[in-house]
Parts: sequence; C-alpha cells; structure tokens
Amino acid sequence: MSLTIISALALFLKYSAFGNAIRATTQNRDAAELLGVNVNFVGLVSFAIGIGLAGALVSFVFSFFPAKHWEWIAILMSLVVLGGMGSILGTVLAAFILSVIAAYVGFFFGAT
Repeated sequence: MSLTIISALALFLKYSAFGNAIRATTQNRDAAELLGVNVNFVGLVSFAIGIGLAGALVSFVFSFFPAKHWEWIAILMSLVVLGGMGSILGTVLAAFILSVIAAYVGFFFGAT
C-alpha cells in the first residue's frame, strides 16, 4: 500500500500542473508567485498532503503521543539528509537503508 501511495505521489508531483506549482514554490517562492502561483494555497495543500500521508501510513504501525516528536524529527531529518532534498526515490532508499541498519543494530547490540 505504501509503495502505491508513494508512486502516486511521485507521479502527481512530476506530471500534474499542481505538482509543478508545488515544486516551483519549493525551489523559489518569490519567482513562483511572480509567475502566478498562489503560494499560500500551495503551501497549505502541500502541508495537508504531508500530514495526511504521514498520519495514514504511520498510525498503523506506531502509536502517537506528544513526547515522541523529538524521535520523529531525528529520524525524518536523517532520511532527508541521506536521501537528498526533493528526491522521492532517494528518500525511499534512505528509509530502507536506515530500517535495515536499525534492525541489524537492534539484533546484534540490543534495542536499548
């Protein structure tokens, strides 16, 4: 299910007009606004897509509670750094690599 959603998101960002607006806003907010993109609306919809996908995919596996946000920030920042900013395929590969490394470290050295 997650591969289907990630593939649909990648196709949406690459081939739709709104995906082009999202990528333009990400690269240069002022230039996108000069070209007629409603950057506030694009930011709102991008945030909603991100929150919706994160909540839908992560809530099945992990429970949420307010004090856990520091752990999520560390994991997500390492994914962005390892995968590359703006690369969905790189982020997927980084997530796979980090999860395999975490599984090996947990197996050989213990979870704590």
